[in-house]
Amino acid sequence: MLAGHIGVAAGAKRWAPQVPIWALLIASFLLDILFLVFWALGIEDIEAIPGLDGRYGTTQFQIDWSHSFFGTLLVCLIVLILCTRWWGGKGAFVLSCVVFSHWFLDVIVHRLDLPIAPGDAGVTPRVGLGMWDFPIFVGILELLIVLGGALIWYTMPDSTSATRRAAIITAVAGVAVLVADIMI
Repeated sequence: MLAGHIGVAAGAKRWAPQVPIWALLIASFLLDILFLVFWALGIEDIEAIPGLDGRYGTTQFQIDWSHSFFGTLLVCLIVLILCTRWWGGKGAFVLSCVVFSHWFLDVIVHRLDLPIAPGDAGVTPRVGLGMWDFPIFVGILELLIVLGGALIWYTMPDSTSATRRAAIITAVAGVAVLVADIMI
């Protein structure tokens, strides 16, 4: 669900116009950024599922720290505290919500590999609807999220031509990510 995260960031711009789109995009991918750091440190892992081709969506993740439900709440709290300084309480709250949306979007596509507690070594059940097994459905859902988010941003009150252009560019980038995701 790469493109979907971009759509959420674009839509969130309406409720936090003072927050730059780059900050919203970082917030939307923050859990994946943490995963990459933990993966590089050998703390988390990704592996191909036997019998599948190993492409994106056909892998099993060991993401006990970066993508746990309660770990995500902790990251949201940290974002809220740190970002209040730059974008005020409302901007920081919106950024935290964007971070939190990542976990819910991932629940839709991931198989049963999203832990509830950080560092969970199988103590609590893992969640995930496994919709990666239905790529057409996921592609349509992501397209709707990208276009919906861009439309929400595009039509925000007092939007300027620069704002509208940025919303269109974000929508095009989201669709490009979606197409690349499908082709890889």
